[in-house]
Amino acid sequence: MGRFRKIIFILTVTLCLAAGVTIVTGLGSITEKQNDTEQAQPDIKDFVSRVHLVKPEIKKISSTAEGIKLTWTAVEHADGYQVKRNGKTCKNITNPEEVSFLDKKAKKNGRKYKYVIYAYRKVNGKKIKSEPSESCTQYYLKKTGINDASRGENGDVNVAWTKNDKASGYEIQYDEKKNFYSAQSVYKRKSSADHGKISGIKAGKTAYVRVRSYKKAGKRKYYSQWSAPVMLTGWNQKWEYAGNSKIHSGTAVLYYTDSPDKKKKTVCINAGHGTLGGEAKKTLCHPDGSAKVTSGTTAQGAVYSPSVSGGATMADGTPEAAANLQVALLLKKKLLNMGYHVLMIRETSDVQLDNIARTVLANQYADCHVSIHFDSTAYDKGAFVINVPDIASYRNMEPVASCWRQHNELAEQILRGMQDKGVKIYGNGTTGIDLTQTSYSRVPSVDVEVGDTKTSLARKSLETISDGIAAGVDRYFTAVSK
Repeated sequence: MGRFRKIIFILTVTLCLAAGVTIVTGLGSITEKQNDTEQAQPDIKDFVSRVHLVKPEIKKISSTAEGIKLTWTAVEHADGYQVKRNGKTCKNITNPEEVSFLDKKAKKNGRKYKYVIYAYRKVNGKKIKSEPSESCTQYYLKKTGINDASRGENGDVNVAWTKNDKASGYEIQYDEKKNFYSAQSVYKRKSSADHGKISGIKAGKTAYVRVRSYKKAGKRKYYSQWSAPVMLTGWNQKWEYAGNSKIHSGTAVLYYTDSPDKKKKTVCINAGHGTLGGEAKKTLCHPDGSAKVTSGTTAQGAVYSPSVSGGATMADGTPEAAANLQVALLLKKKLLNMGYHVLMIRETSDVQLDNIARTVLANQYADCHVSIHFDSTAYDKGAFVINVPDIASYRNMEPVASCWRQHNELAEQILRGMQDKGVKIYGNGTTGIDLTQTSYSRVPSVDVEVGDTKTSLARKSLETISDGIAAGVDRYFTAVSK
């Protein structure tokens, strides 16, 4: 005759079965059959099916660009997890090793979301659930973006961002390194704030800045995702050709794209002119001290040229430097949206960076260098690109010798991009001129003359021009990647 023995146990301590399984937590019991001659071992699966599962513990909850993300602790012997948002099931997870969930439906700006998680085990087709995790709350805040950044003469950094009306305030973080490991923070405690100033950054040092918004509920702050960072350039006199620059106290700004389709390329946009006092300083036309081989703003045969010329005046009285900047700012936005990082040489009427400094910075931080100009003629002749003149002595001079083919290819692709977008083109669209920019460039470089002083500065016209340049840049990187 068989006999039965009831085993009662408390699983708040470790229970070791003969099969070597260790189980902790819960209150459970089994009934084990035993015959007269041999004591049967308990069925492990049956044992596990009858124990109470540990409740999961939510380890992290945060806002992302796509929604709210949760991670939690794995529960031993669970078959899966059930995630509830605001009291309703939003996800059933059947893989017990999957302990994270991105809730893409939880992304209404400013809304409060509350989560609990259950572990479960299937027994005879039924789910046995654990107790729920402790609830976790997150307010979803859409990511803010930095619109512009600049550095004052004393080293203070000014930052402007897109405000979030659902936020309570903003955190601005800065560091000398992109990893932000030693970052310091400045807080703006108003939802209406859209700019701030950071003091304490050493003048001339590279600085990284990022911003996020927060929602305050009670004593707790709920944060949005960080913006893409921006980098404010420093200056290093040891960089190649840096010693030839006469004006380099200004700052260029590198904007990192937030686009999900990142190209992993940086485009330097150089809005031509716009350096007060630039004409008074003279710099070498060529790094080796040789004379110019063509005429342009500076005559053929000259060894020195103005470090930055003043530029033309548009037919309506607008300084060319201001018109160049309008195109550059439109181009910046388009390239960032396309997935390119953008190094902006100038975003205001004046930057204390001469043409050599601008080129040195492009060499250091960018994968190509595009400068924007309007030609000084006055009959709306159309756009053209300046490529490298076909003169042996110039093409054999370094760094031109190493790069002139890439310069010309970039020029060709931007010309085609403008043609495709309907930009009016002058003649065959190209002319060869010996420029300081290409004479010092280590990356593909081109001067784009987007029109002349009679070209319309209407928004629609400038949008078309910037569309064409952006398309050309994209054509170039697509071509060279093949």
